[in-house]
Amino acid sequence: MSRGKHRKPSPQRGRKAVVTASVVGAAGAGMLFDANPASAAVISDASIAQAAQSAGLQNCRGIPVSTWVAIALAESGGNTTARATSGEDSRGLWQINMRAHASWVGSRNLYDPNVNAWAAKRVCDMQGPNAWTVYSKGIYKQYLGRGAAAAAAVSGGSTTVAAVNNYGGTAQYALTAPDPGHNAYLRMGSRGSDVRALQQKLANLGYPIAVDGVFGPQTNHMVIDFQKKNWLSADGIVGPQTHGKLFH
Repeated sequence: MSRGKHRKPSPQRGRKAVVTASVVGAAGAGMLFDANPASAAVISDASIAQAAQSAGLQNCRGIPVSTWVAIALAESGGNTTARATSGEDSRGLWQINMRAHASWVGSRNLYDPNVNAWAAKRVCDMQGPNAWTVYSKGIYKQYLGRGAAAAAAVSGGSTTVAAVNNYGGTAQYALTAPDPGHNAYLRMGSRGSDVRALQQKLANLGYPIAVDGVFGPQTNHMVIDFQKKNWLSADGIVGPQTHGKLFH
């Protein structure tokens, strides 16, 4: 995933995923993953953002929390137990290479999200974000939307960010206001009064949902069910079309 001493290059970088049935997504990273311990542990984007924020990653080289979440998702798919063993020994969310950094990592558990974030901060302090190939090659950009939503959820605020989409263009994402007149959406990790209004509307439609202002797995499931029943794209994202069906 990275250059120089952070991750050692390997002549054969065939990629396989050995974490249950899911592929750990570091698009194009070419890593052989296994899970340690045996069961994979994929955590929420918001949990990754919280770990990054607690470690002070947002203060490293001016890179925001949203980008650090995107880097982690590109590296490990959010799997805390991800491990790349082909020509290296990289572990956890940000894939810290023990072969390069064992001297200061010591016996610390890199499968702990907070420890891994601490280690990522140290690598960043030493080498900057270009230590991660997914950053230097731009692979992380496809996860910026998720990263921004997670950062907003952790900060508790509403924010609009410009994220580079898969086609190289720029899309504006308003993270917590599903206004049908804009490219706005609510999704997993969003929270606040807009989420509460969404949950209340779903409850009024008969969905057994908690009205707590947190867009978690339950809300996501109910949104997807509503979308399927109304012939919408069942992606769990409340954008203009889903908003229009719900509120008009």
